[in-house]
Parts: sequence; C-alpha cells; structure tokens
Amino acid sequence: YLTTIKGNLQDDDLTSYWREGDKIRLKLEKIETVQKLPSHSLNLSWFTKMIGDEKAVLVAEDRYFLEKPRDSNVSSLNVLGSEFNHLTIDAENHGRENLKLTINDDMTFTLKGKMEVFEGEFAQIGVQSELESGQRTFFFGPGDSLIVKWEHFVE
Repeated sequence: YLTTIKGNLQDDDLTSYWREGDKIRLKLEKIETVQKLPSHSLNLSWFTKMIGDEKAVLVAEDRYFLEKPRDSNVSSLNVLGSEFNHLTIDAENHGRENLKLTINDDMTFTLKGKMEVFEGEFAQIGVQSELESGQRTFFFGPGDSLIVKWEHFVE
C-alpha cells in the first residue's frame, strides 16, 4: 500500500512510495465531472374490491425505475427496470410483470395488457395518462374491480 505521496498538484506530477520502499510516479488527469440526472420512478399500487366489500384491499405494489437519456434534449424517459412486490398470495404470478409500460415523449405513460386477477378471472388493462398521480378502475367478474393507483417520483 502507499505510505506517502509528495509532489505539486499544479504540475500534475506526484511521487509516491510503496510500503516496501519502491518509488512510483503518478500522473494526474483531470476527469470532467458528470452531472447526475434526477432519477425517476413510477410506483403502482394494486387493489381488489369484491362486490359487497366496503374497502378495497391492497394486493401488490410495483416500482418502475426510469431515466432520462443523457444525450437527449427531449423530456422522454426510458424504463431501466422494475420490481414487483406481491402482498398477497392472489397477487403472485398473475401477469403484472407482463404488462407493457411505455413512457411517451410528452411525459404521459401507457400501461397495457391482460392480467389474471384471481384464478380464471381476467382484467384487460389499458391506461394512458399523465405521469403524475392518478388511478383507474377495471372490472372483472360480476361487480368485482381491480384498482391501480400510481405516483411519479423524482429523486
């Protein structure tokens, strides 16, 4: 390991010594700092409400990680990845992972696809909306509903 560093930073020339006594010269190079762009996420909360129930039940929470392309002068966002959190057994393996999410140049999003809410009961999902907070209700079965709420976060 290095024990000492001597030199003049103005000259970009430094001398250093290894613990064993070997002398090494270091050449400094200026690295331009890259401005960190804000990170975005779109969080979806999924609820089911059965006919006769007073309240909807939260069954899953999903998060999509979004990023603005570095070389882009438009306000579009790319989907970098996602994580799916199943809060009930009914929420597992029913197709939320297969829904197609698209972020549009005008900062709206589209979420499309078919998912199985409960075994044998399907809902066709079709959302096109502003990224800001909102919610939609989809019906499946006689009077049962699937509710999706979303929030857009910039960190």
